[in-house]
Amino acid sequence: MTQICFSAHEAYLPAAIEELRAVFPQAIFSSPGPDLGAIAGDGVSIVSVHGAVTDPTRPVAFVQHLFREVGTFPLPTSFDALGALLDEALETWQQTMLPETVSLHVWASVAEGAEAPTLPVRMDELWRLLADGLADKGFTVKRAGTAHILSACVTPDAIILGSNRAENALSDWPGGRIRLAKPKGQISRSEFKLEELMRGYGIRFPQRGCRALDLGAAPGGWTRILHEQGLQVTAVDPGALDPRIARAQGVTHVRKTTAAFLKESSQRFDLVVNDMRMAPSLS
Repeated sequence: MTQICFSAHEAYLPAAIEELRAVFPQAIFSSPGPDLGAIAGDGVSIVSVHGAVTDPTRPVAFVQHLFREVGTFPLPTSFDALGALLDEALETWQQTMLPETVSLHVWASVAEGAEAPTLPVRMDELWRLLADGLADKGFTVKRAGTAHILSACVTPDAIILGSNRAENALSDWPGGRIRLAKPKGQISRSEFKLEELMRGYGIRFPQRGCRALDLGAAPGGWTRILHEQGLQVTAVDPGALDPRIARAQGVTHVRKTTAAFLKESSQRFDLVVNDMRMAPSLS
């Protein structure tokens, strides 16, 4: 039975599974890695899962990336085992009727703060070995930007190979992990989360002059991004904002907890953002 693998942030993988279970109640779910889930069953295909995740009428918010499993192999513990794996991987991929040009995604599903699974080579070297093998077979290999994606996800117990069209993958980054450069004037690393939404999911903000509410705002990274989009921002946090954004025209800092603000305020907003760490359902 073909599995469709999906990635989600480690803390929200259970929520992602429950979201998909509501759409596919008879499917079988598993968690091959800390931030990787898998779904299989009648009527489950990468097209149907992609449709469920992108359907605006369904609340499936936590899935970041999809790929169709075409083979799973034990982790190689020696260079000889790695060589055999490379041969099997190339043979497996060739059986999926590939176009001449493909993207190759190689990444590890690792618990936050843990080391990557032990392999005879580094992850970047694994990408190069697989890419060279594909090139020897006559394929043009890129890291992104093609119509077809080949995946090699290293989990704590195995390497899962995937093959599917990019249009069904949700993102063109390995595992859905978007790589972002530090922007000029960045206040905090949390800004990358909002930048990822903007770049990876095409999020569009309300028009300039609209009102935004930033809950748990300190030190002000998300407030800075919203302000740069032309929004009037109310930043709620008992902590201090970075002076660069605290004194910006159009930013109001309310030094209260979110609970106190929501209890006392009757204001209405066009956009609400929340970067506080809490259960998805409570958020």
